[in-house]
Amino acid sequence: MKTSCSNLVLLSFVVHSATAFLAPASQSSMVQTSQQSSSFTSVHMKSPFGNLKFPFGEDEEAKKAAEEAAAKAAAEAAAEEARQARLAALPKVPSVDELLSKVPAVDFDISDFDIDSVVENLTPSNGASFGERGEAYFAAQAALVLCIFIGTVPFVGESLNFVFGPITALGGLALAALSVVDLGSDSLSPFPAATESSTLKNTGIYAEMRHPMYSGLMMTMLGLSIATDSASRLLLTIVLGVLLEVKSEKEEAFLLETFPDEYPAYKEQVTNKFFPTTITNELGL
Repeated sequence: MKTSCSNLVLLSFVVHSATAFLAPASQSSMVQTSQQSSSFTSVHMKSPFGNLKFPFGEDEEAKKAAEEAAAKAAAEAAAEEARQARLAALPKVPSVDELLSKVPAVDFDISDFDIDSVVENLTPSNGASFGERGEAYFAAQAALVLCIFIGTVPFVGESLNFVFGPITALGGLALAALSVVDLGSDSLSPFPAATESSTLKNTGIYAEMRHPMYSGLMMTMLGLSIATDSASRLLLTIVLGVLLEVKSEKEEAFLLETFPDEYPAYKEQVTNKFFPTTITNELGL
């Protein structure tokens, strides 16, 4: 009986110890199993059907980012399509071979060019004397080309620059000032249309040219171009001259409307726009 009780006590102690030892491992195993089950469920619940989205638990930020990305991609696609359309609408640039194929062929044999004939053409023939074939025109042409190449006129280049440079500019300023004085404050305006108080001026400098103020402006710009040796100023002065010609036509159209009876008679009397009529009549121009 003592042995049985001792065995029971010992067995009970062993069972209790084993239970205490195995309980944490069992609990840990259950926790891990629960976590794995939860993770498994979570993984499979996020996307169990590919791209199919559940109506619950949707990420709004992800949805917004996806929409913005789709809109950006659509805009880029539309821009690329428009660019391709513009490129397609541009005219096709011909290749070098196509351009060369349109150049006419030149059949020239240098042996056909007779130098002796050219030399004979330089000497008078058929009894003509030197100067009767217009040699003076060629001499003047050659002299001008030579002066253009060297950039000045030999011996008198500096004097010509002074005459056609500063003196021309000062003369233009004087002519413009005289035009302003003769025109008077009642008619002075930078615009082509006549003012309400305008009167037709046909005395003073306006008895010699119809637009002396424009002539003075052109002389000033021409003198400045020559004095500074500026080809750019000279080209712009030519453009200014074209503009003033067009502007003067518009101005005279307004003057015809304002002075329908007086202005036609004035144009018959003063025939030149920009040059003195007395001088041109004396020269027969």
